[in-house]
Amino acid sequence: MFKDRARRFEAEYSYREALKFRIEAIRDRQFGHWAAAQLGLTNQAADAYAQTIIRHNLEFPRAEAGLRKVIRDFAAAGQTMTEDEIRAKMIAYHEQAIHDLSKSAAA
Repeated sequence: MFKDRARRFEAEYSYREALKFRIEAIRDRQFGHWAAAQLGLTNQAADAYAQTIIRHNLEFPRAEAGLRKVIRDFAAAGQTMTEDEIRAKMIAYHEQAIHDLSKSAAA
């Protein structure tokens, strides 16, 4: 009985972690493409920038590394968005990723 319970807990934990990873990857890709567009990047340069955001968050997941990079890059490019505005955009992409995944799971 205890082993079954432990296995269920482990399976649920693995599922949650995998779902969290997928949500964050989708969020980071969309957020990275949005930021790239704000910086005037297109096509391959925009894709590369989005990949950079994903990599930053994979390397430093608890430090909001991708968000910090976008904030720095916007400041260097003379963008006038505040940190709160940029963070709000990232949160919106996070919520959209949750919505999209839950919609695809229900289908």
